[in-house]
Amino acid sequence: MVVRAPVGGGHPEQPEAGRRLVVLLSGECEVTASGETVIARPGDLLLVEDTTGTGHSSSTTTGFEALMIVLD
Repeated sequence: MVVRAPVGGGHPEQPEAGRRLVVLLSGECEVTASGETVIARPGDLLLVEDTTGTGHSSSTTTGFEALMIVLD
């Protein structure tokens, strides 16, 4: 599925419902998980596996579009 976030979008820490592979298509997304922050840019792949615990947070100053592939 394709997901979109508006400029200034994001969410607080939360676990993901299941494992996902995310391919950033446009814009930028800052993701923080386990105390580490990365900025994803077009072409970057993110493996999202934090299905328990505090999870991850995200924010974007540019808005973004990403392909989210459900793994389980």
